[in-house]
Amino acid sequence: SLQTDFSQDSKYHWDKRKSTVLELIKKDNPLILGLCELQYKQATFLVNQLTEYKFVGYGSTNLKKFTEINESDD
Repeated sequence: SLQTDFSQDSKYHWDKRKSTVLELIKKDNPLILGLCELQYKQATFLVNQLTEYKFVGYGSTNLKKFTEINESDD
């Protein structure tokens, strides 16, 4: 679970966690990675940074936007 990005959550705000999340994913180099509570902002960041992966699925808050991220790579 990536934990939803809440603006009131100053200690664990996505902008403070995203580099650590990216580093962990790259270090572990998984063949398949399942993500929960992924928001559009988080999905966009990960899609742009993890170009070696294909993203499949839907976001929890905006299905259309996440679908557009996936379709832009094809």
